[in-house]
Amino acid sequence: MERITSRQNSVVAQYRAAAHGDSGDVLLLDGAHLVNDALTARIPLQHVMVAAESQDVLERVRLSDRPSTVAGALSHGEKRKLEIALLLAARPRVMLLDEPMAGMSAEEVPALVDVVRGLTADGQSVLMVEHHMDVVLDLADRVAVMHHGALLVVDTPDAVMANRTVQEAYLGEDL
Repeated sequence: MERITSRQNSVVAQYRAAAHGDSGDVLLLDGAHLVNDALTARIPLQHVMVAAESQDVLERVRLSDRPSTVAGALSHGEKRKLEIALLLAARPRVMLLDEPMAGMSAEEVPALVDVVRGLTADGQSVLMVEHHMDVVLDLADRVAVMHHGALLVVDTPDAVMANRTVQEAYLGEDL
């Protein structure tokens, strides 16, 4: 992942997700042009579709301006976006994100929040484990709060924040 571009990562993920025939064509992306290894004019429709889908995936995660950037040169936040792009390429019914904001700078968090918000607005189901409560309250329809391995409550963000048990657990008072 680190040594290939954002676009190439997305294409690889698309190919892994797509059921394709036993074509021996190797696909190369050169700028915005799709070329097969034999440099023939005959490009299978599936290759064209994968290239278009990979561009769409990069647009959805706000990386369409960095398709030729080697993944290793991306910022930490951009790498997180690329990871989400790779997940999207598999067309999951539910996307599981484990602390997607971990290690991100305060400047990078809003951009990734916008990406996740866009996914849910497009109908993508997302299950997220996250410790940044401002992010959770901003994105979640339902929140599950755990304390010492036990489930305390599952409710709306407002109800969770008003819950006395949650307040006691996270304000340091004994339960």
